[in-house]
Amino acid sequence: MRAAVRWLWSEITAPPHIKPIMSVAYAIATLTGLATLTNPPQSIAGEVGPVLAAVWAWCFIAGGALGLATVFTPWWWAERVALIWAATGIAVYLFVVLNLHILAPPGSSRLTQVGIIGLASCLLALRWHLIRVYSYEPLSRKR
Repeated sequence: MRAAVRWLWSEITAPPHIKPIMSVAYAIATLTGLATLTNPPQSIAGEVGPVLAAVWAWCFIAGGALGLATVFTPWWWAERVALIWAATGIAVYLFVVLNLHILAPPGSSRLTQVGIIGLASCLLALRWHLIRVYSYEPLSRKR
């Protein structure tokens, strides 16, 4: 078992910690999309309607599922598509949250949500920056 784990770890290109972290992020995006689709937050969906909630849910599902399918492959072009879908979901969600914050009664704040959205956006932007140059992952070592 240990040998299999070591082999799998050696197959992940340098730096080896980024792809597992991104796979967790993509899994969270997929699960968040599924949760939003099946049980949208009423504090938001009630204000903007179920259609807009479904839009960002499907963006998270598409981005997360495609990201999970491609993060351990050399197909960076496909992972970039996943990043675009996930970023679109984040952008729609950010738009909704900012509008609700601006239109909220005094004393009501959604700035924590805006901050968490910003953190998630940074993760996607970092991955985009790391894979933006090539369509396919270059070989990083001799075999």
